[in-house]
Amino acid sequence: MKSLKKALLLMLALALVMTSLFALFSCGEDPCTEHKDENADGKCDVCGAEVEVKTPDEIQLIKDGKATFKVVIASGSSGNVRTKVNQDIVVALKALDIEVEVVDDKADTATEYEVLINGATTRGDTYNVDPHYLGSKGYAVKLVGTKVMIMAGSDKLIDDAIEYFMETVLGITGKTKSLDNVTMTADMNYEEIQSDYAITSVSIAGNNLKDYVIVAETSNNTVSTIATQVQTLIYEKTGLWLKIVKSADSSAKQFIIRLVEEGCKEGFSVTEQNGNLVMECEFENKFTDTALTFIRTEITTKSGDVKLKADYSKTTDVRNIYYKDFGAKGDGRTDDFLALKKAHEYANDYGHTVNADSGSPVYYIGDAMKIYAPQNKDKAPIMIMTDTNWEGASFIFDDSIIPVQYHYEKHQYKHTDGKVYDVLYTDDMVKNNKDAQCSRCLKKIHEDKLGCTNNSSGLHTYSIFVIKSENEEVDLTSTFAGAKINIGDTYLTLADGSKYVPGRPILMQIQDNTKRHYIRAGGNANNGGAQTEIILILADGTIDESTPLHWDYTKVSYAGGKFVDDKPVTVTGGEKGCVITTIANQGPNYYYSYGRNIVVTRSNTTVSGIKHYITGEGLPGKGKCPTSFTNTSFCNNVTYENMLFTHQLDHKDASNKTLLGTYEIGATYSNNLYWKNCDQTNFFEADGSVKGKGFFGTNYCKNFYIYDSLMESFDAHCGTYNVTLVGSTFEHINCVGEGLIYLEDVTVYTDSKRAMICLRGDYGCPWKGDLYAKNVTLRHAQNNSKNTLSVFSGGWQNHIFGFECYMPGKVTLDNVKTEQYNYSNATGKREDRKETIVSTNALPLNLYKALNSFTDVDISDPGAIMPSKDQYLNDLRQCKCSETNPPRYGEPHFNDTDGDGRCNNTIVSEENGGNTTWCWGTEKAPDNTKNINPYHPTEEVYINNCPGLQFHLPPTPQFANTKIYVDGVLQPAGTVSVTVPNKED
Repeated sequence: MKSLKKALLLMLALALVMTSLFALFSCGEDPCTEHKDENADGKCDVCGAEVEVKTPDEIQLIKDGKATFKVVIASGSSGNVRTKVNQDIVVALKALDIEVEVVDDKADTATEYEVLINGATTRGDTYNVDPHYLGSKGYAVKLVGTKVMIMAGSDKLIDDAIEYFMETVLGITGKTKSLDNVTMTADMNYEEIQSDYAITSVSIAGNNLKDYVIVAETSNNTVSTIATQVQTLIYEKTGLWLKIVKSADSSAKQFIIRLVEEGCKEGFSVTEQNGNLVMECEFENKFTDTALTFIRTEITTKSGDVKLKADYSKTTDVRNIYYKDFGAKGDGRTDDFLALKKAHEYANDYGHTVNADSGSPVYYIGDAMKIYAPQNKDKAPIMIMTDTNWEGASFIFDDSIIPVQYHYEKHQYKHTDGKVYDVLYTDDMVKNNKDAQCSRCLKKIHEDKLGCTNNSSGLHTYSIFVIKSENEEVDLTSTFAGAKINIGDTYLTLADGSKYVPGRPILMQIQDNTKRHYIRAGGNANNGGAQTEIILILADGTIDESTPLHWDYTKVSYAGGKFVDDKPVTVTGGEKGCVITTIANQGPNYYYSYGRNIVVTRSNTTVSGIKHYITGEGLPGKGKCPTSFTNTSFCNNVTYENMLFTHQLDHKDASNKTLLGTYEIGATYSNNLYWKNCDQTNFFEADGSVKGKGFFGTNYCKNFYIYDSLMESFDAHCGTYNVTLVGSTFEHINCVGEGLIYLEDVTVYTDSKRAMICLRGDYGCPWKGDLYAKNVTLRHAQNNSKNTLSVFSGGWQNHIFGFECYMPGKVTLDNVKTEQYNYSNATGKREDRKETIVSTNALPLNLYKALNSFTDVDISDPGAIMPSKDQYLNDLRQCKCSETNPPRYGEPHFNDTDGDGRCNNTIVSEENGGNTTWCWGTEKAPDNTKNINPYHPTEEVYINNCPGLQFHLPPTPQFANTKIYVDGVLQPAGTVSVTVPNKED
């Protein structure tokens, strides 16, 4: 022990004065003759009477070379304290052949002589002393009754306290060889209380901090750690030791520390609330550092009187992280894919907003994701699950370096007989033809000797960004086993008759694979798909009225559900915007697509302020694969706002010359989709014209909304329900489905499709619902040789599509007009296009132009005989293939499973097929003059506010009962043509 401390000992020794206390109550009928108080709590151990505490002036700790005391460590002491006691007391005494027992603070181990380390609650109030009154730099060694109390204000100072006890009380030094007898006297007592605090007081709204407790949910490790560290920091700098509790009495002043899910301004805040101090944070991973920074900067680095006034508020922005923090360069050359991916993984784990870096960074994305391919496709994209701000940044999606990947099996070769065969380079067909080219991959077969097939999971198909939900799709098929679902149901009934109640809104896809719909006719004919649709189920099990059932389901072969995300997520380019440039792929023209894009798979998502451009198209000698930029899949309520799109050049399949769709926008199995204030860079061609290319393509979606936008096309394929287009311009509008098509303040350039709405004849022109068109202009170029316009286009075909075909039942035209225009375009830039209106309502408007060729046949009559023997049943059904009919190639041949002489009307479900190979093909109808595809015709047409419009019904029998109303007046029966009078007439 330092000599200074020894000198101070004599000056600071305190005489322990205890007041003799006498019993204040009777011991009963048999009073104690001698009170006993072995635990020294000031009360008789037998009767409980208060007794006199006799305090000896000294106690003998070592007698005849043996310890008379045990060491008692108080409950809650740290491991450091326990280690120090063992090393500096137990080991030191053992070296002198003196054994001493160390026990925890337990009442049943109490003896007369004890050395208490940092108090002992079970030894009575006399010894239950909180050592923090000493301060973090203070300690004490005192003789109290028959106990020696060794205390320190911090674990660090317990060293000094024990050192004092060993050297000054026991007299052990480095030269001590043995101890026989040691007595501690009261004049050996020592106490050092810290007083050198820069902070003299801390108050909150006028309340002294010494009166506060720290309220923390100690079951949470982070909150518990923060509470302990805050307690220590305040104690070290102020000498105030605040007790930590889980909850406090409302009358107590509280320093509350808690995690919150949301609603905390900027993610971290400290506020004064009714005299209490409330510290909140939304992000557990940022809480500790931010909380301790606050304590240091706002309290412990201050001096004098620290005052936090009423209504005190302090916030810290901890919501945001930046790409540069994870290694992104943003130089437009370095592949930043992995850095971006790490940033979002971190953000997803902790709920942070991700930000592009300042200084207009350019993030290049090439082929770095190949480390995830192909075995980990689900891990390859950059998953976005939190708000993301790309303001001022640019991205480059370099598709030019991403080759199409193949499985190497067999090439395809088109023989001189016109048939396509699977071959190897050694087959007779090609082995002597060194220039034989694969019609699939367009490579020479002798160069790719093992053959090839398109790899649908190649790197070229991987999305770059996927805005993903925490909710995964759940297979509910077993839940709905045996259930019957019908059109008009307001909820789903399970097989046992009970109502399906999800408890949370859930988007569901249901399917019946015993029925096939949308069996496509024409150049892109296919076998359609199993009957399916999406419905939104509310928490109580009610089917949302915006997603009614399209079909009856006698069997549910699949049911999948995804809960709707509660919290919205936004990915935005902000006010400055974000530019994404795709360097076009250089793949061969074959029917596969590049999918390096942005995909949304979570509900309640907004994507805004992004401009998409394409470079590198049309290079000599290079083909192109189709691609897409945004896609929405299996989610509810998604908005694209203030977007700028660019459409890729359209291409034809090199093997069969089929036009390849290059959709910039796609969606599947989704509901409530919005496009607001969206634009397109190449709506008008360089020569000033407007040409259809295929810009927007969807399947199995419900409730589309497009506002104030310019898009080359709106093409809603299979299963659409409800379309709302307002304040927008299109080159063509395609719809297949049911519900209401609502157009208001819409312009359609009809030079390609020659119609307001194309109902797609390859799907049977079905729209089971109504059309309402208000303030719609159908614009046609002066130099266009076509001289007909129609409300609906699409040709009738004698083909089974899998469902009854309906034409819109009620058609309302309110202020609809046709305009002939011409244009000039000096520089080829869109903004230089000059348009002049030549005439208004010069061309008549037909309801269905395509039906005019069937002048003598009512195709709504299933018994009608078709006049042309060229009509045929192009029925594509899934059937068993024979050995002579391998899948995809060769002459079609189908098994007759029901004995009706044909496969066409027999549907064989997949689940009954076992390991049997399945295929599809084309077969002519047994009687190709019979109408096997009757249509439900339009029932009513309302023409309002259309002065000068010439309107025609098709002169075919099925429209004989169609009613026409002009400004509310029903036209005479049989009317097929009307000219609406001008107002001045």
